[in-house]
Amino acid sequence: MSYEVKCEWREGKKTIVINPDGQVWPCCYMCNTGNDYKGHPNRQDRHENNVYMEYHGYKDELNIFKNSLDKIMRHKWFTQTLPKSWEKEETSTKACKEWCSNLINKTDKEN
Repeated sequence: MSYEVKCEWREGKKTIVINPDGQVWPCCYMCNTGNDYKGHPNRQDRHENNVYMEYHGYKDELNIFKNSLDKIMRHKWFTQTLPKSWEKEETSTKACKEWCSNLINKTDKEN
């Protein structure tokens, strides 16, 4: 079985989450992991995964208070970095692997 991420963003729904601080994320799983909440179980991923590290480098550009939503949605992080991260298990974020990949059983999420 090859690695696959079944993401609503990838499927074309293009839903987003906007944090109170204006940061725009593709989903709540990444949004919660992408923030620096002390004690969050996936916090370490934010500091080690290139997808999050690149996001942090574009933090101002990906903020609704500093850029239009249209411009954010066309930003290379959403159009290139995020989709490319799904190609291999080792490049995916922990959130993508744990919630939206074929590595987990759907019943695991329900418990």
